[in-house]
Amino acid sequence: LMGNALGGLQETWVIPHTYNALFDKLKDPPGEEILIIQGGILDDNTAEFLPIWQAEGYADAISEEGYYTLELRSSDGDTLYQTKFSLDSGWPGDSAIFAHQVPFMPGTASVVILEGTQVIGKLDRSSYSPEVQIVSQPVFVDETSVSISWTGTDLDNDTLTYSLHYQCDDPTFWFTLAADLTETNYSIDLSGLPGGGSCKIRVMASDGFNTAETKSDSFGVQAKIPEVQILNEETVFPIGEQIFLDGLAFDLEDGILPNESLHWFSDVDGDLGIGRIVSVILSPGIHNLSLQARDADGNSSIAQ
Repeated sequence: LMGNALGGLQETWVIPHTYNALFDKLKDPPGEEILIIQGGILDDNTAEFLPIWQAEGYADAISEEGYYTLELRSSDGDTLYQTKFSLDSGWPGDSAIFAHQVPFMPGTASVVILEGTQVIGKLDRSSYSPEVQIVSQPVFVDETSVSISWTGTDLDNDTLTYSLHYQCDDPTFWFTLAADLTETNYSIDLSGLPGGGSCKIRVMASDGFNTAETKSDSFGVQAKIPEVQILNEETVFPIGEQIFLDGLAFDLEDGILPNESLHWFSDVDGDLGIGRIVSVILSPGIHNLSLQARDADGNSSIAQ
């Protein structure tokens, strides 16, 4: 959705109000411990689970409607949590998927999917949680990428699945880098991620039900320059007509840049004003316009 001052501009941008609202929604909520439960109902009407992840976040609202039921049960078979659901398409073949965030209930021993009163899928919690440790801290392999390696163990000998997450100067937000990994090393391209002085990588391991995590030491990543776009198309205007210039700038560290960070110029009339939208009356002739954006770190870029 974002344009790029270096070329390949797209005509659709997220407006600042929408971007900021979406970004706030995506931040890791401080909230409760939850289980992220995903899987599918196969063609033979059995439920298959993907690895469950335990994290902090917001649980979905309990539903009293739906064809299927998801339950968390204790070792004695007591129901600790229950919600109903319908299905979304997208599982391999013509089957359908489910994805739920439910509260982590102490004493949970299994997750059960029912059709009516019939159990069509059950995942038991193993006795031991996995352990994960970083073997090699993030190391730059070139200017824009780092490599990291880790090891995971599980006393139940369960197969481990890993996910990687990135955080930089903002303890409230983790970018998901990769999921469903089985290997224990990864090279991370940082070119599309925010920079800063205190960046970390989080490695999470799931044994199918239990989750463990560890975080890397802090490391620095070079801050990125803003991406700038002029939204006006090339147009011929009558002499003396008022023209509204419209532009936008996005920065990986700062988000949508404010009005005071955008500066308009003409190769004929010079300084045209500051702001995302400015009103001008240009002198007669052909004007090559430019929009300069400067972020909080002092990095700047220009769109023409």
